[in-house]
Amino acid sequence: MSQRKLMQISEEEYDQFINTQESNNFLNSIYAGKKLTIDGWHVEYVGLKEENNVVGAALLISRNIKVGNYFYAPRGFVIDFKNEELVKDFVTQLKAYLKSNKGVYLKIDPYVFYQVRDKDGVEKENAQKNDLVIALLKSLGFEHDGFTVGYDESRQCRWMSVLFLDGKTKEQALKEMNSQTRQNIKNPIKNGIKGRKLAYDELHLLDEIVNATSERRGFSNLSLDYYQNEYKAFGEHACAYYAYLDLDDYYARIVSEREKEEETIRAADEVLKDNPHSKNSTSRKKTALQHLESLEKREQDYNELKKDFDHEVPLAASLFIMYGKEIIYLTSGSYDQYKRFKGPYALQWYMIQKAIDEGYSMYNFYGISGYFEKDQDGFGVFDFKRGFNAEIVELIGDFTLPISSTKLALYNALKKVKH
Repeated sequence: MSQRKLMQISEEEYDQFINTQESNNFLNSIYAGKKLTIDGWHVEYVGLKEENNVVGAALLISRNIKVGNYFYAPRGFVIDFKNEELVKDFVTQLKAYLKSNKGVYLKIDPYVFYQVRDKDGVEKENAQKNDLVIALLKSLGFEHDGFTVGYDESRQCRWMSVLFLDGKTKEQALKEMNSQTRQNIKNPIKNGIKGRKLAYDELHLLDEIVNATSERRGFSNLSLDYYQNEYKAFGEHACAYYAYLDLDDYYARIVSEREKEEETIRAADEVLKDNPHSKNSTSRKKTALQHLESLEKREQDYNELKKDFDHEVPLAASLFIMYGKEIIYLTSGSYDQYKRFKGPYALQWYMIQKAIDEGYSMYNFYGISGYFEKDQDGFGVFDFKRGFNAEIVELIGDFTLPISSTKLALYNALKKVKH
């Protein structure tokens, strides 16, 4: 007979335990619990205890579905999935617990890697696939939803684009990106693009930028309430960053570069007076004149921007979660009319550097569709993230555990009638 016992545990006890575990994730953190409470879910923490020590736990959320209660454990159980006997004990006791609380069924989507593919989505040679955890959950009564692909707003992403950072310097990370991405990072550096963290009362800037992007690309914006609730629930773990063009600095750079090129032309002219056939001076003068032409266009651009903005031009904004061993890039937007300034690249590079400086082992670009061909859904998002040398992480997927087969059959029948 098991000496372990499953019971409700405190938020503090749960938090202390999951911080020692590999399978913890921002979505099964106490901060996610706070956010889900704000969203109207019933939230509780359960733990399997052995000699008064928690050895497995879950964040459970639930709501009534008329025939009983629906339960969901975001990103699954926080437990050592390699310990089959422990997982079996946890699930057996959890099922009994949910049955006593009028449970109809339980959904989980464990934060367990199935496999890691290369940046192009190709399976690696001799890749280790995590079929054992899937088989274990199936043996305990879970139904696997399969190896799904595509976007589905009703569930968390199964495919992620992840930049692994262990042992990498910033110089190495930049060098491993593709040439176009490196150039797109250098562009905002050259133009003096700046960024700052948005305060709670500035989150409307994020909402406005993402909303403009959603209208342009045809996806639904998450709403200002969502961003504000993320800040309320996750506290210092949530951060929105905003990239903008500092017009005063932009103009100062134009003036400085123009003076430099004019000096180059004067110096070349002095040489050409005495040596009109000097190839070096002729080439330097030609290059400087070409650069002056581009600076003239940038100054015209500056004058146009000054008509609409006093000091700063909003370019892009993104929302991130910093939790555990990873920084997660949740959502972002940018103004298409200013895409030449590469604001999104400035934000990504800033946060990748932050992740390296602060010792995070993963920079998680998060959701992709799982399709990798040019004409397939979500290719553009995948291709953008691939440029940073991010590899593809495939999770084991979603599972359903029937608690009451009779009530679940009734619930499914009622859903069909409604449709």
